[in-house]
Amino acid sequence: MTEPFDWQALECEFQEATSLPGANPGDDDWWNRWHEHVATRSTPGWFYDPATSPDWFNTHWPALSRRWVEAGEGLLTDLVHAGDFRPGRLANGDINWAANPTRSMSWAGFHYWSWSNPLMRAYALTGDERYPAEFALHLKSYFEQLDTFQDVELWDGAPQDRDWNDWITHNDLSAGIKMAAFGEAVMVFRGAAVWSADDLRRATLILLRLARRLYDTYSDTRLAADLLRTLNFLTSGAAGLGTVAAIFPECAWSANWLGLAQRILEV
Repeated sequence: MTEPFDWQALECEFQEATSLPGANPGDDDWWNRWHEHVATRSTPGWFYDPATSPDWFNTHWPALSRRWVEAGEGLLTDLVHAGDFRPGRLANGDINWAANPTRSMSWAGFHYWSWSNPLMRAYALTGDERYPAEFALHLKSYFEQLDTFQDVELWDGAPQDRDWNDWITHNDLSAGIKMAAFGEAVMVFRGAAVWSADDLRRATLILLRLARRLYDTYSDTRLAADLLRTLNFLTSGAAGLGTVAAIFPECAWSANWLGLAQRILEV
């Protein structure tokens, strides 16, 4: 069983490593100030912005705009991934992140979080607060279950001796795609009224956890040969690492993360 992750230690270390105007590490309102800072800073920017997206996309890509809104609306009424995968639910209605109702590899893909992309893009196009609210709801359950979901229902032929909790969370492909999705949420939802300091805290800490794990792995030159055998995993992880570094330049760790990601992707 995976040991519980020390979120408090990561939180303290991040605050120590981050230059946040008007705040000191350990302040009771540190995350509130981080939330305000991210919401109001002028840089870095994302490649699209809710302030300008509706006019631009509806002018240049109207069909795509309609499709993103349709897909986002669909997730509010029927959260489905990869055709027919609908996540299992706990008694309180939260997603059960261990459940694999279709007994297929779609469960692994669901942990990539790419299914959530329409929520960010539909919000940017409409300003409808239901989209960040839906994302935040699932983010909360994911954060709470990240180290505790067990008894995974596997598909035929899946290795039985793998720590599935750890692997599905941290393998390069899953981590990289998830970091891109969470990074997009941090940047696109930052001005949403329903996107709270607690929501940003959860997203930030998950991104940091994944980034530190990948950075430590990629910095170990003994693993280079193995990493190069799975280039789709390696490029996904490096892109995710670079994304986190780019959106959190206030953190002292970001310079090293960005430098390593660039070296990998430029090979």
